[in-house]
Amino acid sequence: MSKKADAPNNCPGCGTPLKNAGAPIGDDYCPNDDCRLLVEEIRRQISSAMEARRRDAKIRDAARDLLEALEKLLACPAIADGNHSEPAWGCKETAEAEAFARAAISKATGGE
Repeated sequence: MSKKADAPNNCPGCGTPLKNAGAPIGDDYCPNDDCRLLVEEIRRQISSAMEARRRDAKIRDAARDLLEALEKLLACPAIADGNHSEPAWGCKETAEAEAFARAAISKATGGE
């Protein structure tokens, strides 16, 4: 890249001074018509990265909610005490679900 393109208000693609320089990313643009495709591609990449961050935040929130729900499930007295003799909790499937939930929490929290 040339020294001209390294200037903060110049296009990273061709070095031409940007129009609307200092505006939020994606609002400044290169007036060089030969460079427009590069600028549009950069805008698409920025937009895609921002969307990925939003999706990542949603996934993290959902995982946090799931972890909280599992912790509440395991706080149920019949499970917390290990008493599987109650009719609602006295089956093999419940014991397996408890073991699975405890393993999932351990994995999600790094074994804390």
